Amino acid sequence: MLRNGEINQQQSYTFEQGSKSLKIHEQATLEGNKSIAINCLFSISPKGYSDISISVAKDGNISHTLEFEYNNSNSTMVVNGINRDIELNEEMLLLDGPNPMFDYANAIYLMGMQNMETCTRTVHALNWNTGEFYPLEYEFSKVDNIISVHKKEMGITGQIVLDETKGYIKEASYSNGEHYYFVNS
Repeated sequence: MLRNGEINQQQSYTFEQGSKSLKIHEQATLEGNKSIAINCLFSISPKGYSDISISVAKDGNISHTLEFEYNNSNSTMVVNGINRDIELNEEMLLLDGPNPMFDYANAIYLMGMQNMETCTRTVHALNWNTGEFYPLEYEFSKVDNIISVHKKEMGITGQIVLDETKGYIKEASYSNGEHYYFVNS
C-alpha cells in the first residue's frame, strides 16, 4: 500500500471460497517498522459479514485486537465480547474495515453490482479509537471495470479497478492518499 506516494505497507491476501461463503485473509507489515504485523480475517455469507478478526502485533506481541461476530437471526453484533443490538435498514450487514477488500466485497459479493449501476447503502464503519461500528451512508457505482465508492460522511472517495476479464481487484485508490496495487498469483 502506498500512502501519498510512499510505500507504507506490504500486504498479502488469500481467498477461501466456499459454496455459500467467502473468507479473505490479509497479512501486512509496515515498511517503516517491520516488527509491526497486521492480520485481518473476515468471512461473508449471502446475509453479509459473519465475523472479523483483526490483530496488530509488535515483535510478536499482540497490542490491539478486534473480534467481531454477527448473528443475523437476532440482529446482534458481538465486538470484543460485548453484545450490541444493531438496526439494519437493508437485509444484510455491510461493513467497512482496514483495507479495500471490504469495499470490493460489499460491491461485488454482497450487493452483486452490475455495470452502470449506482446505489446508496448503509455501511457500518469501524472507529479504530473506540472499537465501535457506526452506520454511515456510502454510495457505490460501477461503470465497466471501475467501482467508485463515496464515503460521504468521512469525506473520502475511492476507486477500485477490476481485471476486465476475470473481475478480481487490480488497484484501489482513495482521496485520503492510500493507493493499493494487487498482483494476482
